[in-house]
Amino acid sequence: MRLGMLLAEGLVVAAEVATTEVSMNDHKVWTLVGAGYLGLIAVGCGSGRDVEVSGKISAPSSVTTGNKLAVDFIDVVGEGDTLEKSVAHRLEMDAPGDFKETVALEGTRVIVRAIDDRDGDGKCTAGEAWGEKEAEVVDDKVEAVTLTLGSAACPAAE
Repeated sequence: MRLGMLLAEGLVVAAEVATTEVSMNDHKVWTLVGAGYLGLIAVGCGSGRDVEVSGKISAPSSVTTGNKLAVDFIDVVGEGDTLEKSVAHRLEMDAPGDFKETVALEGTRVIVRAIDDRDGDGKCTAGEAWGEKEAEVVDDKVEAVTLTLGSAACPAAE
């Protein structure tokens, strides 16, 4: 679970306990509830931040592309047993070229995956060219991500 969700769940449980117990001191109840709300404001419901991701998608002359590229920005949170990957944003492009997007990310890494989405289903299907690159987030930016579309087997679903 992510930090924001844990904080929100803790606040709900604390508020339920505090309001169901009979207390002669309402001040403690409101202090607890107020502190919880301040924590939510400080952290937010998710601990994501806006990250500027820029780069270029290309295809060799041996790969023919259609007129729709689906570009996914996959948030990589945690490591090892706690590793989570989720699509944070999707961009559609008419052809390979430069891109620059602002993406809400929680992790310190992002995977940029481009698919020549010929059948329009938003997923990599056998025979569709695709490519991906994982990059580090530095100072809320990911710069110069370069990926080349190829004809390798599609990646496993995230």
